[in-house]
Amino acid sequence: MRNFALLISFGALTSIGSAAIVIDDFTDAQGPLTVNEGQPQQIDRIAAGGAIGGSRALYLGLLASDYKQNSTARIQNGAFGNNEFGNASNTILGYFSTSVANNNTFWYSTSTNYDFAGNDTFKFNMLGNDAALGVEVLLIGSNTTRTYSKTFAAGGSRTETIGVGDITFDGGVDMSAVDFMWISFNAPRNGDFGIADIQAVPEPASMAVIGLGLAAIARRRKA
Repeated sequence: MRNFALLISFGALTSIGSAAIVIDDFTDAQGPLTVNEGQPQQIDRIAAGGAIGGSRALYLGLLASDYKQNSTARIQNGAFGNNEFGNASNTILGYFSTSVANNNTFWYSTSTNYDFAGNDTFKFNMLGNDAALGVEVLLIGSNTTRTYSKTFAAGGSRTETIGVGDITFDGGVDMSAVDFMWISFNAPRNGDFGIADIQAVPEPASMAVIGLGLAAIARRRKA
């Protein structure tokens, strides 16, 4: 009877650890978007089967330019990248948008209600970034917002995460009913970066709880 009760408890624990959600695997090519001092902003939206919600909006804005060079953002061959020399830029990926307009405007439905419950940490499989990269994840749902903010130190191929410890504002978003999300990248001068994919995953503490459940079962079986 005790073993049966433990198995039920473990089943409840595993429900906490939801399966990872692919935000974007970047298999759907887009761009390049090109900006310079003459045209400092561009925005585009495409149907994208490899992106959550079936579409991807891409925005690129020039923040500063030392040598009047172009900045570009493109998605090609399963990678998202930003390339610039002497330029600082802001690049935004938008998901669940219904349309876009000039000047960094994303339109979205208030009834998307995408379920992120149990997946409140975001994993970035980085190809590399030449300089410290400011990253912000914004979630909107039911007229409330949640913002995560973190800086990724310069580095090569690796995995970076943004989780509950990086929440800088929480207006009470229902994670089971998200209507829109954007992921913003603020790159300083010469701040090239590349990303292979982005996922929403369970918060690490939830996985630790599951580990404790497994350990408890193992101890009971030994007894």
